Amino acid sequence: MCAVGYPLTFFYGVGLLLIIPGAVIGYMMLYRFWYIIQSGTARTTPGKAVGYCFIPFYNFYWWYVAWVGLAKDTNAFCREKNLPAKVDEGMALVFFVLLLTTVIPFVGYVTAIGSLVIGAVMSKQFVETAIVIINNRTR
Repeated sequence: MCAVGYPLTFFYGVGLLLIIPGAVIGYMMLYRFWYIIQSGTARTTPGKAVGYCFIPFYNFYWWYVAWVGLAKDTNAFCREKNLPAKVDEGMALVFFVLLLTTVIPFVGYVTAIGSLVIGAVMSKQFVETAIVIINNRTR
């Protein structure tokens, strides 16, 4: 939704009709990813992970905790439980940097495309890892 919405923002804000639902789904996924690793040594709760993303200016720092911290904590959780899943922490850092640069006027349109691509790949890694964690709990 966001991939189509960003270019359409040039046409009288029509793209917001797609960006907003895309962002809501993204935050729902962020909440779920944090929820799955709560039985380990997670650095934050799912509610804080999502809620602090909406605090003006503080959110620039919190995006690091929410995404890069999630990758690190997910990998630590998998090591703790001897699970084979792994999330690329470097990719999470690149996503964070691209996410930060989307707030820069004009540059943000270009980096938003990169953040969408990296975010999709990273989300796939989180989903695959979540599946491994959930399947391990049922055994």
